[in-house]
Amino acid sequence: TVTAGVEDVGATLSAFLAVDQDKLEALSVWQLLEVDRFMPCLLSTIVNAEVSGLNLTVMNFRPPVTDGFISQGIDRIVTDLVDSLFIMYETSIVKALPNFFQTTVRDIINDDVIQSLIVNATVCPNKAKRTNAPTPVPSPFPSVMPSDPLPSVSPTVISSVTPSDPSPSSSP
Repeated sequence: TVTAGVEDVGATLSAFLAVDQDKLEALSVWQLLEVDRFMPCLLSTIVNAEVSGLNLTVMNFRPPVTDGFISQGIDRIVTDLVDSLFIMYETSIVKALPNFFQTTVRDIINDDVIQSLIVNATVCPNKAKRTNAPTPVPSPFPSVMPSDPLPSVSPTVISSVTPSDPSPSSSP
């Protein structure tokens, strides 16, 4: 096996996303809260999406480590070969990596990953009766809510009551 690693990785992603606002506004809350419907419903609103920029920078590669070949002699030869290639090409790879991600990797993400997600998930499942919803049970306690929960608001004048006035006026 050959094991290698990177250090000080920085990444920047820029994306373009076009959403059909009418479809998005037509989604109900339940369609977005149910786990099995969330992604298909959300993806059904997307008209177009693409990664417009993908920048990855690596400051340093860790030297590769080889292990587990047929014999110690083969192991030493492969280790020397990998070390030589690493010394010769590390600087070139560090310089070429941002361009590789900006072109090749970005195109693969756009053409294969994003487009397949949009094409394959264009239908949001219709509303269906929830099978795990609790059934309403009438309360044994009387309701304390008034029959008209939002009374109409009209200005009222409350007259002051004085002890000499035996009949205070009542407000409606």
